[in-house]
Amino acid sequence: MNSLVELALGWNKLTGMIPPVLANLSNIRVLYLHTNELGGPIPSELGNLHNLIDLSLHSNKLIGFIPHSLANLSKLEILYLYENQLSGPLPSEIGVMENLVQLDLFENNLSGPIPHSLANLSTLEKLYLFENQLSGPLPSEIGDMKNLVELALCQNNLSGPIPHSLANLSRLKELYLYENQLSGPISQDLGSQASNLVIELFDNLLSGSLPQQICQGRSLQKLTVNNNSLMGPIPDLRNCTSLRRVRLENNLFVGNITNSFGVHPYLYYIDISHNRLYGELSPNWGECKNLSMLKISGNNISGKIPSEVGQLTQLGKLDLSFNKLAGEIPKELGRLSGLLWLYLNDNQISGHVPVEIGKLINLEHLDLSSNMLTGSIPTQLGQCSKLLSLNLSCNSLNGSIPSEIGDLVFLQTQLDLSHNSISGLIPSQLAKLVMLEILNLSHNIITGFSDMLLHHNHLETTKGYAVNFKVYLPAINLVQVRDIVKMDTKSSYPSLLL
Repeated sequence: MNSLVELALGWNKLTGMIPPVLANLSNIRVLYLHTNELGGPIPSELGNLHNLIDLSLHSNKLIGFIPHSLANLSKLEILYLYENQLSGPLPSEIGVMENLVQLDLFENNLSGPIPHSLANLSTLEKLYLFENQLSGPLPSEIGDMKNLVELALCQNNLSGPIPHSLANLSRLKELYLYENQLSGPISQDLGSQASNLVIELFDNLLSGSLPQQICQGRSLQKLTVNNNSLMGPIPDLRNCTSLRRVRLENNLFVGNITNSFGVHPYLYYIDISHNRLYGELSPNWGECKNLSMLKISGNNISGKIPSEVGQLTQLGKLDLSFNKLAGEIPKELGRLSGLLWLYLNDNQISGHVPVEIGKLINLEHLDLSSNMLTGSIPTQLGQCSKLLSLNLSCNSLNGSIPSEIGDLVFLQTQLDLSHNSISGLIPSQLAKLVMLEILNLSHNIITGFSDMLLHHNHLETTKGYAVNFKVYLPAINLVQVRDIVKMDTKSSYPSLLL
């Protein structure tokens, strides 16, 4: 078969080792053995296939080192060895494969430093080395690889600074350096190229400020730098209308965000939580119509929640907790029919719980605790039939517990109405909450259980805890609510505690 120029055996169930006799196919240009169950080492004899252009051995069970002899494949343009169990260092000889366009070695056990010789691959467009055990610094010479379009070195043990030279890669569209141990500042020129689409640097040890011109090319789509030690102001992103995903949470960013963002028609995910940001929420958020996640918790945001947020019909998660928001909860939030999570807790929000919240029929988690809410608990909450967790604690709510709360039969994580001014009896309908784990009604003015609850004796208490009720001392229980873990012994009112 000396005339064979292409051999494609991928996507089969081949086992055993790659036979060295394949090296006799002297005219072969394409060799596909990928997506099989081949094991053992890569035969060094494959380095004799001097006409080879495309070598795909990925998605097998190959072990051992990458043979140095592969550097003899001077015509090779595509080398796919990813998703194997290859180990050892990256051979520096790869740097002589001057026609290489795509080099994919990810998801192996490769270790050691990235060879400086890779910078000699002047035609390389795609370099994927992620999910290995590579260590040491990023070679500054990578900035000389002028044709690089995609660079993925994430999920390794790389350390040291991000070389300033990466900003010279004028064709670079996607940069993935996340989940390493990279430290130091980010070059202020990074992101200034018009080609930049994706910059993902999260879970490192980076410090300093974000480049203020990070979206100068106005093509940036994804910016994820969360879980670092970045500080300073968030860059002005008002004109970066190309944004789709932004994650800046868990850093040390400071500054007024009132005018940091504009109208982003493609943005679907943004999280700027747990920083030191202040200012007010702009009504422009309501124009980001594709948003499915909006998280701004753990900052010092003040002012009111813009009613325009109610226009975000695609929103699934809204978290504005742990800020200094005031005013009332906009009734327009009731339009967010797809909302799953609503966290407004630990603010200074006042007024009543809007009855429109009952229209959120897909809501799973609702936390309005630690605010200044007044009035009664709306009966319409019983229409949020998919709720798993409901926390209205630490407010100034009054009136009785609506019997409709008993319709929330999927409540599981918690029902916390503690630290309010709720009065009356605990409604018998709560007996239907058979999945509930934590019920906290402490620190209210509740006077007892309804008669129906007294006829059941399935309540389980934690050993060593006694029940101290103001009334109804005998074996009072909540029917079938079998997973309650603690009983309050400090309050003089009926209460089951977290």
